[in-house]
Amino acid sequence: MELLKIIPEKESLNLVEDMRLELDLFVVTAAKFGIPVRSYDDMSLPLFSQVPAPIQKVLLHAARVYRVVCEEFFRDEIFVERDQIELLMHKAKLRISGDFLGRIVDGDVVEVYDSSSAQLFRTVNFFKVCSYTLEELYSIPWYDLYHRDEFFQKQNESLMVKMLNSEIHDVQTIPVKPHYVQELRSKRMFKVLIEPTIMGRIENTTGGLAGYANSFRVLNCESQRH
Repeated sequence: MELLKIIPEKESLNLVEDMRLELDLFVVTAAKFGIPVRSYDDMSLPLFSQVPAPIQKVLLHAARVYRVVCEEFFRDEIFVERDQIELLMHKAKLRISGDFLGRIVDGDVVEVYDSSSAQLFRTVNFFKVCSYTLEELYSIPWYDLYHRDEFFQKQNESLMVKMLNSEIHDVQTIPVKPHYVQELRSKRMFKVLIEPTIMGRIENTTGGLAGYANSFRVLNCESQRH
């Protein structure tokens, strides 16, 4: 996706070592926003090491792009989520449908996905309601990290499929009621009450599908372990 073209990809002689460096650097970046983030539990990155090398390469570059963009947010004092997504779209030469940006409310968490539904970006405030390490987030599929009621999951997926199939082009209100999303594998087992808000189609300069974005509001977050 165009998001990963924001910076050129670097060759890596040791994918695990380079990923460890990227995760450590992002922890420093997140701290500038006043958000504590854990990089990993084991310096050998056992979870990332189990990922096939071609995918490790993609994940490493995605982590580098994310960290560089977030550093730019801090440098330019871009702390409002709407402004972060607007700059991201501009840098990647992408556009998002309708009035998506205008409907983002301060504090909303916004997630950006490519056309295969791989999450490539999330606003920095996401980490306020996430207790996973960065290694876990990059190495484990999202469906193994989180659980939510199947009814709400299917409602969300139905809208997403219509958007990816080009049945819908305009920004849409997500017709899903507030519900809990539960971490499955983390040490603190966060349980987050979210209210899904909007979903928008992302297009490239020729109008082709590049992905989609959605936002949600956090109503409550509690840890199941202390």
